[in-house]
Amino acid sequence: MKKKGDYVQFYNDAKTFSWSFGEDFMRFVMEGEIIANGNIQSLVNYNQLIPEGKGCFALLFYNCKALIKAPSLLATTLGKYCYANMFVGCTNLKQPPALPATELTDSCYTSMFSGCTSLELAPALPATTLANRCYQYMFDSCTSLKAAPSLPATTLKEKCYLGMFKKCTSLKETPDLPALTLTEFCYSGMFRECTNIQNTPIISATKLAKGCCENMFYGCISLRNGPTLNANSLELNAYNYMFQGCTQLSNITVKFTIWAEDNSYNLKWMDNVSKIGSFYKPESLPSILDDNHIPSGWTINNIQL
Repeated sequence: MKKKGDYVQFYNDAKTFSWSFGEDFMRFVMEGEIIANGNIQSLVNYNQLIPEGKGCFALLFYNCKALIKAPSLLATTLGKYCYANMFVGCTNLKQPPALPATELTDSCYTSMFSGCTSLELAPALPATTLANRCYQYMFDSCTSLKAAPSLPATTLKEKCYLGMFKKCTSLKETPDLPALTLTEFCYSGMFRECTNIQNTPIISATKLAKGCCENMFYGCISLRNGPTLNANSLELNAYNYMFQGCTQLSNITVKFTIWAEDNSYNLKWMDNVSKIGSFYKPESLPSILDDNHIPSGWTINNIQL
């Protein structure tokens, strides 16, 4: 394009359309500063019907540093992997498009904005019906993101929030997590290395699952106040490394009454936290002092269930 204001229009009028994520995909390669407008569904078909192809827009703007405004994403029914990795490495994108879908599919938003280092705002995420890996690594390494969107879903799926805000180093506020029953690896690494978080969200869960909170706050070096963990029993790998490296963490409340026979349920979960703090627990929970249980040097306080 020769001058500012010039534009190119793209649309597809094919009667059939096939696009398979990870095998066959197209992406824009551009220089300068580019604004993308219009309904992107016209790239699938001219009538802008719902995209059914697996991964139909995956990687579309991959590493497109020229993109400063994203196109509209109006679909309310999504296909698997449809927006996966869509804006990875778009380092000049500051505002995301709206994401109105309320029912998600497997990996639909996986790594969608990963590495968007200028992204300051997150889109609203109204979905209450989730899918496996739907938000996995969605904002990974969005280092300018200051606030997270609300997450209203109460029924979770496997790995749904895994690594969602990993390395969002400007993030200070975290959304409450209202789900009562967790799924495998659902919160794993969710806020890992978010170095500006000082307080954890409210974690309502009373039933855990394998690996559900593994690495959840790993390396959150500004974190001071831990959550109340309401589950009354542990699951395999559920709390492994959960607070490892949270060097300022100085209080936490738990409601489970028995430690596991081995450490594979809460391995190193209190490794390298503050030397002084307060641990609140049921009286029946044994006071074992080490990195896998209660930090040495912390005051132990019994609570009534």
